[in-house]
Amino acid sequence: MKYKIISKLIDNQPMAEIATELDVPYTKVLRINKEFKEAKEANTLSSLVDIDTEMLDILMAQYQDSTPEGLQSLVSTAVEDLREAKTIIDSLSDDMQLAASSITTQIKNKAAHTVHVEDLLVLANALCAIQNAFFNKNSTQVNVLNDYSGSKQYSEFLGD
Repeated sequence: MKYKIISKLIDNQPMAEIATELDVPYTKVLRINKEFKEAKEANTLSSLVDIDTEMLDILMAQYQDSTPEGLQSLVSTAVEDLREAKTIIDSLSDDMQLAASSITTQIKNKAAHTVHVEDLLVLANALCAIQNAFFNKNSTQVNVLNDYSGSKQYSEFLGD
């Protein structure tokens, strides 16, 4: 819902009209408008709305609306399964981040006490493998020198 409201605010649609059209309280539109302006000024728009979830919700609603009546129950079940799968994947992502963080901490500790260059090379390779797992060079560019803050959830892996 937040995504729809922000989209309409960007299109300069009046707030009262947005509230009426989307059937939400006017105060909610005011609050989201305030959050949107603050996020825009602070350059943190990416943290304001979870675009992946919003787009999934919009697409699923479109599929359900365009499905013939005979298949509605089947499509509804599939949509719920997809939402559940996304929740599971999100939690797995959190678990993977915790595991990578733990391994990274161990690598840092071992590197601080390493005497031989060969051991340091092995640790550096392990750290690179973790970074490549989170930042696949074929799909994501990471500018370490400028410490791009757009992906704060992985920033601890960039500081090494």
